[in-house]
Amino acid sequence: MDLDEAGRIFTAGRRPNQEFSPEARAFMIGAAIGGATQARVAEAMGTERQRVGEQLQRFITYRTVHDLPRGHRQRVIQGRQALYLYQLGRRYPRDPYRELKRKAGINISASTIKRFFRGLALRKWRAAKRINLTADDARKRLRFAKEALKRSNQKYLRLVLCSDECSVQNVPGRPGQWVLRLSSERYRKDLVNPESHGKAAFSIMIWGMMWQRNGEGGLSPIVLCEGDPDSPGGGVTFRRYIEVLEQGLLPFYEAGDPFVQDNAPIHKSAAVKEFFERHGIWVLEWPPHSPDLNPIEHLWRALKDKIYEIEPEFGRLLDNEEDRHRAFEIIKDAWSQLDLGLVVKLIKSFPNRLRAVRRARGWYTKF
Repeated sequence: MDLDEAGRIFTAGRRPNQEFSPEARAFMIGAAIGGATQARVAEAMGTERQRVGEQLQRFITYRTVHDLPRGHRQRVIQGRQALYLYQLGRRYPRDPYRELKRKAGINISASTIKRFFRGLALRKWRAAKRINLTADDARKRLRFAKEALKRSNQKYLRLVLCSDECSVQNVPGRPGQWVLRLSSERYRKDLVNPESHGKAAFSIMIWGMMWQRNGEGGLSPIVLCEGDPDSPGGGVTFRRYIEVLEQGLLPFYEAGDPFVQDNAPIHKSAAVKEFFERHGIWVLEWPPHSPDLNPIEHLWRALKDKIYEIEPEFGRLLDNEEDRHRAFEIIKDAWSQLDLGLVVKLIKSFPNRLRAVRRARGWYTKF
């Protein structure tokens, strides 16, 4: 085993600026005593030469590779001052530490304030992105969740047919990927995900539906949502949507199944409502701005990953009739290869989504 390979083993899982383990310190000291230069040891350990020198000097001084006992730092923020700072942090969670310091009138560093909040299990997180909800939206979401979770409605939660439209774009590059690597291999050329700032050549609007019956998942065919040439903007109209439902919903609908669709204007048109009444389709009155309640949203993510798994060069297709046709065939192929076990799992998550909305009083959830 050479020096580099041993270095990778001893630094596996070490985060930047994290202290070295006793084993790693012993390895550096042993390598230096064995004749390797500090620069060579530093290269093998993925650190700076000065850090190796520090470990050698530390061993010479204290004769140990283990951490020394540390005294407890006296708390700078105590008593009423600590309570006031805590209340400020909870009242103004978006304020940077320096602004909380100014409001509290405390002459301490921002890093001290950071340590104070960490001691209370509070830290700065990137704010989650969610659709903007109003108080009226939250009330409607809460009312829907409470009604759906009534005991009399429990049996229907397992029978929902979840549908939605999705826009698939052939963006250059690949979606974010996970790779198995050592902590020191973050920037290895074959393990990075190269970014591309190019625009998509085209996007394809599709419709799909999923369900589960008797523990087995099911998927409708993917239906292409083509624009209506008779409409002023050339977009998808209620006429096109009815054609989509005739292809994707009617062949699979069973009496008594609750059908889920969002509140897009074409979904609420009089002609579409008449279509549902004529075919005896039970449509759930869906609350506004509630993609977190529809499990199919997570299936679209799986579909897009599968598309690039099947055709890594999907993002290089051009905006012409031949490539658009090929793209749609790839999408259909990817859809047919989706794991039906995932479909069952997502449908079964519907009650949990409703409970999350109920706990949040209609506001944001983790889904």
